[in-house]
Amino acid sequence: MKENSATLPPPPKKTKLVTEKKKRPPVSSRMVRSSRVGGEQLFRAAVAHFYYNILDAPEPSTWRGRGENAGACVKALSVPIGSTGSVLAVFKSAYECLQKGNEYTPYRKKRSENRNRLILRGSVEEQIIADCFESGGSTKEATEKVNEYRSQINATHVGNSTVLTAMHRLKPVIRKIGHKAMGNYSPDSTWAKGRFGWARQLAIQYGVLPWEEPEDPPAFFDIEQIGKIERTQVAWWDETSKACILDGGFSACCNREVRFRRDENGRPDPNGKNLAQPRKITTVKFTQHADLVLGVAMIEKINEEVCGIRLKPVDYTGCWIHTIESMDNLRGQAWVMAKTKGSEREFVTGKRPKKSSDAELFTEDPVSRVMGIGPTKAKALSEKGINTVGDLLASSAVNISAAVRSRILKAMSGAYQDKTVDHRNNPKQPNPFISRWGVDNWKEKCDATAFMKKHVCITTYTTACEKKY
Repeated sequence: MKENSATLPPPPKKTKLVTEKKKRPPVSSRMVRSSRVGGEQLFRAAVAHFYYNILDAPEPSTWRGRGENAGACVKALSVPIGSTGSVLAVFKSAYECLQKGNEYTPYRKKRSENRNRLILRGSVEEQIIADCFESGGSTKEATEKVNEYRSQINATHVGNSTVLTAMHRLKPVIRKIGHKAMGNYSPDSTWAKGRFGWARQLAIQYGVLPWEEPEDPPAFFDIEQIGKIERTQVAWWDETSKACILDGGFSACCNREVRFRRDENGRPDPNGKNLAQPRKITTVKFTQHADLVLGVAMIEKINEEVCGIRLKPVDYTGCWIHTIESMDNLRGQAWVMAKTKGSEREFVTGKRPKKSSDAELFTEDPVSRVMGIGPTKAKALSEKGINTVGDLLASSAVNISAAVRSRILKAMSGAYQDKTVDHRNNPKQPNPFISRWGVDNWKEKCDATAFMKKHVCITTYTTACEKKY
């Protein structure tokens, strides 16, 4: 069979539908509100021009609704969606100016300088705010201190925005705090002199550098006052920060891993069939460092053998280390906070124990104070004219259990003298920690509070190192 020599016509080419796109007006012709200086004024001027000259200043009743004029303005000026309220605000201002016969100006009205009427200029609150921010306090802390003062003068409490407004009204100088090196290479610097003096004092105590100058040595270089020491009496400490290691020792700072083929016994073998699974780095939201103080020392054993040992590390992870002065300032903030936020369980002492079988009784106590007499029994006794423990002792016609009678027989004459002391409001001692725990123990109790747990004095760690040594 002969093939058909006629060729089929080629398939029709696919044609792409081309639709005409609506041309958007150029950006320069669109009245878009700008955040640049003068953008808001241009916007209000354009809307006012449209209201006066295009719409011929219509009445407010025609601004919204069917065929609304505000919508026509939004569409004509290509105002972004959601800005109809701004257009209506300009319409209202323009209409009011027209009614009063005034000329419309697109500028905002200057705000009053005395907007903040809760915290006045030159007030005590301004002084509190300035002192708090200068000492490094936050807005929340400043607000708490201001409200604490306003509570004393029976004034309304204020919020963070009021405090911030008062702070900015004082026009503070705000700048980024620079870094200051602990030491430098100048031999005349305080750090270099202190370091040299410490090393010299240690050498004098070791006996390797005797005082050879003609004048008498100062007290800190006088061997008779500072005394001799041996190397076995000194422990050496240094601080270090270690990054958290994740996934069995594979640190997140590494970007590669090394794996070896091994045989059936776990030995490295280039032809081995066992290969460990590829490792992955665990992604964590927060990275932390472990902050430690590590120490070493030389000790002399009983047989006079000298050897080196590692001392137990001191952990200060997550803590801020402060100087003595800085720590005292923080403790001052802590006891001020305790006066208003301290718990009753910690700062209120001398309260009378609750009703119990062993609690002391007085003859003027109500009968409900006696263990074994509940509200129903107390009400029944009250109907018989028996209201106090003394009345119950004097009455012989009332049937009570032997246990209750044995308790009321131990009652002491008179009334209970209240010995409750609220150390948060002690007029004799403003510091509630000193009032509660005394001068010797108040710092330890203060440092254990939630506010102070992340703040540690440098002397705490030197003491901890001495104890561990």
